[in-house]
Amino acid sequence: EALGADAGMHQQVWDLRHDTPPAIKGAYTDSGGPIGPMVLPGTYTVTLKVNGKSYSQPLTVTADPRTHATPEALKQQYELMAKLDQAVREDHAAANTLVDVRRQLAAIQERFADDAAASDIVKAAAALDAKLAPVLEPLYQYHAHAEEAQLNYPSDLNSQLSYLEESVDSADSAPTAAQGDMYVTLRGRLDKALADWKTLSPDIAALNATMQKASYGPVQVAGGG
Repeated sequence: EALGADAGMHQQVWDLRHDTPPAIKGAYTDSGGPIGPMVLPGTYTVTLKVNGKSYSQPLTVTADPRTHATPEALKQQYELMAKLDQAVREDHAAANTLVDVRRQLAAIQERFADDAAASDIVKAAAALDAKLAPVLEPLYQYHAHAEEAQLNYPSDLNSQLSYLEESVDSADSAPTAAQGDMYVTLRGRLDKALADWKTLSPDIAALNATMQKASYGPVQVAGGG
């Protein structure tokens, strides 16, 4: 959220959280979406940059006086939230890349559908898309675009990670053992999905080689695949 640039007083309200991870384009998250970790009590710096100049002031964040949580408990909560935030970011980045690659593959198949000379390109694109679909599926439920769709399509990693974030963040306290165990389970599933995605790099390279021989541009993979 940017401050106004017109003359006069402006107010910026910080929610005391780190930035929210970028969303998956077109995705529905049944937990309401990811949240950034709440910062720990401590001293921070507020910086205003305007007209090529930078102005900084210290800012002290104190613990809610109503809470009885110890600093160690809040630290444990923050550390798990930070791990969940990283997992969500990796999940969303991979999902967005896969969605974009599949969009390109669909466009390739449509473009060359009636071109007999490009049948190898169409077949390679279709084969690659068939491999990408099961890799994408654990990352987010791409069939669901509204709450009622969850009745037919169960939630996947993006919703489950966000739901766990909401649970860990729901009180000023250290995470429970069950929450820690759930993170380990979800992190393992995410690592498996990301590893499966990496194994398809040779398939993308092979398709691009076929495209290049036919003097067509390659399938673009954000971040290098």
